[in-house]
Amino acid sequence: MSKNRKFQPNADIMGAIRTRIGEAENPLSEAGEGTVLIPLSHLKGNAHNFFSMDEEGLLDLAEDIERNGLIHSPVVYKESNGEYTIVSGHRRVRAYALLAEKFGDRYTSVPCAVHAAVSDAEAELLMISANLQTRVLTNEERRIAATRLMELIEIQRASGMVVVEGRLRDFVGAQMGISGATVEKLMRIDRKLIAPLQRLYDEGSLALSSAFDATALTEEQQQALYEMLIGHAEAVTRDQIAVLRDELSRRERSQNMEINKKDKDRGNKARESASTPEVLLGAQLEALLKTAERRVDVLCTFIEKHRQELPVEALNAVGMRLRVLSGAIPIAAGDSMSEA
Repeated sequence: MSKNRKFQPNADIMGAIRTRIGEAENPLSEAGEGTVLIPLSHLKGNAHNFFSMDEEGLLDLAEDIERNGLIHSPVVYKESNGEYTIVSGHRRVRAYALLAEKFGDRYTSVPCAVHAAVSDAEAELLMISANLQTRVLTNEERRIAATRLMELIEIQRASGMVVVEGRLRDFVGAQMGISGATVEKLMRIDRKLIAPLQRLYDEGSLALSSAFDATALTEEQQQALYEMLIGHAEAVTRDQIAVLRDELSRRERSQNMEINKKDKDRGNKARESASTPEVLLGAQLEALLKTAERRVDVLCTFIEKHRQELPVEALNAVGMRLRVLSGAIPIAAGDSMSEA
């Protein structure tokens, strides 16, 4: 394994990883020094690419390439099956595809810089770092980039591939040109905010500070907040978020108190009905009946066990007494089992 790289907070991720994995293969070819012509059919996008490719921007890029040529070659690495995965330059490759549709063979192959094999984590780090250097990120791209950089660099650090001095969030912030505190806010928005509120933030309708404050709410509260914000998100301030949060909490407490009151009322009614004379006498009767059943069970068990030794007269006498006892119990007012 190559020696660990110690990154200062302002270190360049792409440069450091390139140093660790070695120089690109980049044999000389007709495409120009340091690049290789690769057919479009052999190039595939990075499965982790989350950067947008708006059609209007692609058309502008294609026109620029047609007029001025390709200024920066896409960076790729070769897979074992002979295909090439794009590390950075997805938009440039897509622009070449548009030019190929229009002009044919002239643009069916793309001059690319070919790197030695890299891990998935390194490939994604290179992709994010390249996009940070070449484009202005949307809100959605920024929140995802912040989260992925934190996760990916932590993977590199845990595996011993890199050593990051200071706080990781500050290191990531330096890569993105923002503060470490903003990185933390973006991560919470990416991980803790429900999708509808995330969309409001991504569209620019919900400010970063307001979106971050909303992450302190439960999912149910966030959903209620979203419904209150529809059509008014751009006007919401942090103070208003706090007021809304307090109002939602107050409503929840009120609802819980109402539920508890109803449960208490039901419990009181149940206890009141259970304390009437009829219910109490019924409970006593049930207890006596269960006692009688247990004693009858004992008697039956004894008789069954000693049936062969007991005289017939004794067994007949027991049966007679049981009939007398059962007949003495009234089953309704004025009735008895013997009269039935």
